[in-house]
Amino acid sequence: KPEILSIDIFKRMHNELLNAITPEMDIRIQQTGFSFHEILTLSSLVERETNSKFEKKAIASTLLNRLKYNMKLQTDPSVSYGVYLYLNKITKKDLYFKHRYNTYAYYGLPPGPIDSPGLNSINAVLWPVNTKFLYFVSKNGKTHEFCETYLCHLNPIKK
Repeated sequence: KPEILSIDIFKRMHNELLNAITPEMDIRIQQTGFSFHEILTLSSLVERETNSKFEKKAIASTLLNRLKYNMKLQTDPSVSYGVYLYLNKITKKDLYFKHRYNTYAYYGLPPGPIDSPGLNSINAVLWPVNTKFLYFVSKNGKTHEFCETYLCHLNPIKK
């Protein structure tokens, strides 16, 4: 049966994830004040934002800074996760569509992961670079421009 196969795949993925978490990572998770579920949720946002190992750490830092200042995370991948018909481009209408995964509509983390994060994304959340970034904009779908202020953030948006 397909549903049994899906459950088996999920269990295998879950076990592989748990086996990949080192004792050092487990200690760091406890130090962050976030639950394992929250770490995975945040890591999934990082996973969907970039493939760049360095940028993962900067994006993680930015998202953690936004959480620290009680700002909305405002990540496009979280918006697309809840859009019924996603055509590879977020519209203004999508930003205002209220679903619990829309980080433009709600503060804090979405209810759960939007992707299966890799170890690089999890490590980026556990050990982000130390920045004051509060904003980032995708330059070409592969790299991002990071900013500490909203005024700085407006320039790359115009580009």
